[in-house]
Amino acid sequence: MRIRKKNIFFGIDWLLILLYFVLIFFGWINIYSATVNEEAVNLINFSTEYGKQLIWIGLSFPIIILILFFDAKFYEKYASLIYLVGLCSLIGLFIIGKNINGATSWYDFGGFSLQPS
Repeated sequence: MRIRKKNIFFGIDWLLILLYFVLIFFGWINIYSATVNEEAVNLINFSTEYGKQLIWIGLSFPIIILILFFDAKFYEKYASLIYLVGLCSLIGLFIIGKNINGATSWYDFGGFSLQPS
């Protein structure tokens, strides 16, 4: 009897992954073109806005891979809980949200800010 190995890439939506990378690329290019300083062009300068965005892009890859490996039934089972947590995080902005540039849409955790919307 032959044992079949389970292919971890079976069932992955490759079109979704391609669109994810295209959106990330165009988003980063928009940030880069809006904030680039022509005198000091350095693609890997993490003190600039586009450099910080590269850090967030790098951190998002493992999260996306983790999300893709969950079965769709997991999301069906916990959709209400995920929705409730998201809704509570938005309502919480009225209580403990920080006003940045005229919009109270940020949580401030010391040196780290989070915008739940």
